[in-house]
Amino acid sequence: MSAGLRLLIVEDCEEDAALLIRELQRGGYDLLCERVETAEAMNTALDGQGWDLVISDYVMPCFSGLDALRLLQEKGLDLPFIIVSGNIGEDLAVESMKAGAHDYVLKDNLSRLVPAIKRELREAAIRQERRRAEKTVEQSEERFRSLFENAPMGIIIYRDNSIMFANQALLYMYGLKDASMIHTTSLVDYIAPDYRQEIRERIERRKLGKVLPKLLETVGLKQDGSTFPTFIETAQLDLPDGPACVSFISDITQSKMAEAALKRERVFSSAVLDTAGALVLVLDIEGRIVGFNRTCESVSGYSFKEVQGKAFCDLVLVPEEKERVRAVFKDLCSGKYPNNTENFWLTKKGDRRLIAWKNTVLLNDVRSVEYIVATGLDITEQRQAEDRLHLAAEVLENVSAGILVITVDGVVDSINPAFTSITGYSKSEVIGNDRSLLFFNHLGPTKSKELRRSLKETGQYRGKTWALRKDGVKYFEAYTITTIIDKKGQVTHYIRVFQDITANEKVRREKQRIQGQIAQMHKLSSLSALSAGVVHEIAQPLNSISVLADGMLYMLNRGKELGSEKIKEKLQSISEEIDRINAIIKHIRSFAQVGHAEMVPCSINKAVDDALDLLGSQLAAHGITIKKDFAANLADVMATRNDLEEVVINLLVNAMEALDDVSGNEKEIVIITCQLERKVIFEVADNAIGIDAGIGRRIFEPLYSTKNPDKSMGLGLSIVKSIVENLNGNIVVRNNEKGGATFRVLLPVL
Repeated sequence: MSAGLRLLIVEDCEEDAALLIRELQRGGYDLLCERVETAEAMNTALDGQGWDLVISDYVMPCFSGLDALRLLQEKGLDLPFIIVSGNIGEDLAVESMKAGAHDYVLKDNLSRLVPAIKRELREAAIRQERRRAEKTVEQSEERFRSLFENAPMGIIIYRDNSIMFANQALLYMYGLKDASMIHTTSLVDYIAPDYRQEIRERIERRKLGKVLPKLLETVGLKQDGSTFPTFIETAQLDLPDGPACVSFISDITQSKMAEAALKRERVFSSAVLDTAGALVLVLDIEGRIVGFNRTCESVSGYSFKEVQGKAFCDLVLVPEEKERVRAVFKDLCSGKYPNNTENFWLTKKGDRRLIAWKNTVLLNDVRSVEYIVATGLDITEQRQAEDRLHLAAEVLENVSAGILVITVDGVVDSINPAFTSITGYSKSEVIGNDRSLLFFNHLGPTKSKELRRSLKETGQYRGKTWALRKDGVKYFEAYTITTIIDKKGQVTHYIRVFQDITANEKVRREKQRIQGQIAQMHKLSSLSALSAGVVHEIAQPLNSISVLADGMLYMLNRGKELGSEKIKEKLQSISEEIDRINAIIKHIRSFAQVGHAEMVPCSINKAVDDALDLLGSQLAAHGITIKKDFAANLADVMATRNDLEEVVINLLVNAMEALDDVSGNEKEIVIITCQLERKVIFEVADNAIGIDAGIGRRIFEPLYSTKNPDKSMGLGLSIVKSIVENLNGNIVVRNNEKGGATFRVLLPVL
């Protein structure tokens, strides 16, 4: 049977939204959904419909996943929010989760989507139930306070005959103006003189632990000296600072007040039980339930009406614990009380909850056990937390990565065995000492600043560095530093997790060297592809030089004199054309250079213009029109100029080759640059036939190409992806609605 799901999709691409819908329908959901792609549309959708779930893309032209999350939070809606993106880096994922996103799923791994939705829907239901429960407790506590302060009977709490507290009814009953008048008095002071001895004797017997009748009829003494008959009911209280007594005092001047007082006492007692945060369970000597407060109802899922009069052992106990609990019950009935125990409750839904009980009894007038009273606390989460801590300790001891825990003051708090194995330092040499510099001194000023900023903004920093073992041997390590924050939001510790990747680094560098050679081969191959355009660019100034030189020779051969100014003008023109040729050659040499160039602030717009200088003639020869939509005042990115230009050239050549396969249409490439938050976006869109769904996921793979092997090495898009990722960016591709494909590059701004 399909489950109903009201789904709001924040997505600018209809095809991607359709993929999500099909995945959820395959997962068994009957969907009511709406797609929006702007803040205004999302705001309208949230106001007009109750939703179960929001799924959002991370990056869109005019909106972002984080913007959508903030809008949802500003609405005060506690809905599961899941980001589904084509390519979201780990740093963006962490940022999203910290901002309040419940999960993220990559578009190429939609099999995770349905399980993630089911989990978050369950969690949302639990949160809603918890809020309802908390509201119920708050309301119950408020009713208790209101009942206590507005109770029609006098309530007085005292210890050793000294009054600690009295409510307004008692003050009124005795004619007292305010509570300060009773703090220096005793209970006996408010009893008529002829009855005080009896009260004193009862207090002494109570101190000795003797069981006394709860009700006492006596005579009260008001502030003005008048007296009145009263009923006083006294009980023992276990307060945090020690035992005390509470007395409920009723004026029984009229004969019916005794009955009314009894009724009020019952109501009051019921309210106290129902507002208690602990479970309160009362059983008769047959084990039948006669008392079951609201906390019991909340934990078990049963109402008091459902359990009243039923055998406790047969209702909520798990089968394997019934005999043990019956033995505890038998001990209580035989006079072995109080006692403590733990057992599981089986809830109405079939869940197990672990309860810690404190058990005692109520005796009748002949001192026989009449009722079993058990107060309990649900310790399920506490025990689970203890188990998780134990598991975490086991993982810490057995994980292969080195772990170092340092206080904010720089003192080493703990290390694991792998730390000693990698570094050679023992616990006695490290723990308790200020050894933080030993493990953080590999960073220069720039990296140190970057580390502090990252820890402040994200709570985490990742890096790689060379380090020294105790014996002085260098090793290369990959490490992660994470902050530990307390409930007050203050950083208390830093955790440094690291691994020895010396062997991996050697392999990586060799691989990087080979990839650099391959990339250079591809760059030279790209120059070959650009040769026709370069020849055209050089041919124009050469033709101009030829015309100028031939003209002067013609005049001289005819015996005609050329003035010095005319000769100077012609030579200046020839020099300018030679400068133009030199500039083209310098551009080509710079593009083809081998080696690692310096990372500097670069302009995306300039990189596009430089690439078009090389490709412009060739694109025109292929009948392709270029349209540019550049954002003004675009922020720079940190890169090498050659890298950016190579990205642009590869994407333009890829689009040009795609357009060579179509005919009959006006061939067009649209280049767009813009900025979204801390990202610069660069797009190349063509109006060719687009990318077949079967190869969409492979186009960035090295050596993969749909073209003739003689014409393509299959490295262009792979190199583009490698360059973009090395610049901490990402690249995505999608088909356009009206045909063709769009490649989008996102790079972080400075």
